[in-house]
Amino acid sequence: MNIAVCDDEKDIVCAVYERIIKLCPSARVWKFTDGEELLRSMEHFDIVFLDIQMSVMDGMEAARRLRQREKSQALKGNEAEIIFITAAEEYVFDAFDVGAFHYLVKPFSEEKFAEVLKSAAERVIRASGTEPKESVSAPHSSIMVISHGSHIRVDIEDIVFADVLNRKVTLHLKDGRNIEYYGRISELEKELKQGFYRIHKSYLVNFAFVKSYNSAELVTAAGIVPISRNRYREFVKEFMRYVVDNK
Repeated sequence: MNIAVCDDEKDIVCAVYERIIKLCPSARVWKFTDGEELLRSMEHFDIVFLDIQMSVMDGMEAARRLRQREKSQALKGNEAEIIFITAAEEYVFDAFDVGAFHYLVKPFSEEKFAEVLKSAAERVIRASGTEPKESVSAPHSSIMVISHGSHIRVDIEDIVFADVLNRKVTLHLKDGRNIEYYGRISELEKELKQGFYRIHKSYLVNFAFVKSYNSAELVTAAGIVPISRNRYREFVKEFMRYVVDNK
């Protein structure tokens, strides 16, 4: 796997490089300090870590030109997974214009970096038609809950959102049914994982059923759901990622 790291701060380049080598020891990694230098390389990269705010050529322009080059070389389906690394959150929507895979805001944790790199690598592997050496567990298609003494299997794709009140979790389903059981919404969040987002300490929503949103609430197929103000920015980023991935 070919990976490029492009940032005009050399210490950032070195730090990202070391993390990649630690997580993907078999990867070939190139280091660049500006967008023009990256574009001068004729190597095809599977993953590109790209800073946005650089002095010679900003990362957004470098990404646009990289996409143009891929298009001219008929690399449809084999484009680089671009991961922006920046301290400027305001560029998040521009990032999706160039088909960015993710947007890491500095400073980011080692855990978050590892999660994003793993996800990008899995996408590269799927696009190439080969299987990873270490298989990734498939997500569960259903969950089992105990409601009023009965064991009920619930298809995950039917859950519009979930909420909790006094340790009683309610699953709001797309067919209009509500299923209640005693549990923790944090445990449910771990089970559902991809495609769901914890928009409030008491609410978990399925991206697939979000019809519209603003900074105060979401409109879903099963009703209106409040959104925590301090989680709104991250929700928008994750929702846009979901939209891009499911076009």
